[in-house]
Amino acid sequence: MEGNYNKSYQLPPPICESHPWLMFCHGKDLQRQTFFSISEDRYYTRIIPAMREKVILYSSNGCLIMGDDFNNYFFLDLVSMEIIQLPPVEFDHHVCILWKNPRDSNCRIWFIDDDFLMSCQPGDHEYVKKEIQLEDEEEEKDYESEEFDTNDEKLLNDDNENDKKGDHMDDHSEDEESQNEDLEDEEFEDEEEDLEDVDNTEKYIKTAIVIENRMYAILQGSFRLVVGELGDSKIRFKKLTKNSLPLPGPPGTICHSAYLIESHKEFFLVREIYSNSFLSCYEVIDFEVFRFDSSVNEWVETQNIGERSIFLNFRGGRCYDAMESRVKVNSIYFFKSKDRHLYVFDMKDRSITISLPYSN
Repeated sequence: MEGNYNKSYQLPPPICESHPWLMFCHGKDLQRQTFFSISEDRYYTRIIPAMREKVILYSSNGCLIMGDDFNNYFFLDLVSMEIIQLPPVEFDHHVCILWKNPRDSNCRIWFIDDDFLMSCQPGDHEYVKKEIQLEDEEEEKDYESEEFDTNDEKLLNDDNENDKKGDHMDDHSEDEESQNEDLEDEEFEDEEEDLEDVDNTEKYIKTAIVIENRMYAILQGSFRLVVGELGDSKIRFKKLTKNSLPLPGPPGTICHSAYLIESHKEFFLVREIYSNSFLSCYEVIDFEVFRFDSSVNEWVETQNIGERSIFLNFRGGRCYDAMESRVKVNSIYFFKSKDRHLYVFDMKDRSITISLPYSN
């Protein structure tokens, strides 16, 4: 019996791609992995040496992207237990995306830093580097420059007209005008600094997903939805939402994480709201969910996602059919960083309950 039990540790976990799964690492050296099927309410314990002391960067359809502190990154297919080595990751990144299974010839992985997107396919020895650029950035700057030049010309013409009327302004008026100009210059510089801060904030991608040959992303700070074609040398992102979203929650709260989720050709933005108080710092207290309304190109807040449930982890999220997966409808499942409980946020009554205690 002991031999059969140990042998079962080596079997691939029975992953079902259409149902949500949880995975916990445990044991003295975190050498064991327990997979929990929420739909079956059943645990499967395995020992997968490749996962020991590794960090999961992304998970999708039974495939993991894993890495360590020594720039060693690889695919792990939990169905076939195949390992595919990736080129060393010798650059900073805060977003990782996997598109399609490594067995697919169109499979590709993306790492995103502040200004560039690095991509590769299984078997590549290096990454392809592409610059990230927001559409109409240069055009907007040119427009502003032209408008500024036109205003300058108008002011110059007005000055010439005043000169023709005669120089009848006294020294006191000139000093007053000079002081007003200095004040206007200072105000203009302050406005320019504010605009520069906003522009710098909007340059960065907070989270992203890939559908077909397009990358959809959320911009940091404004939470605008943008889309970019992946075929060009430069990834030019076009803004789909016209206006930015205000900061979430009442005073004393912060948005710790934002997730972009696609379900049945609908886009959802999920904002995880944390308490910023001293006693309960970074405690999840609420969620905000927005649906992209393509008729007005805006995020519209919603309290109802229908017969669906959203599962979030520390790297991303996914939407499931609640009835098929046998989970609670119109709810968000999530973790907290301090424990291994699975929590459920009910979007209708705004309550948070524990769905699955797990402390081993």
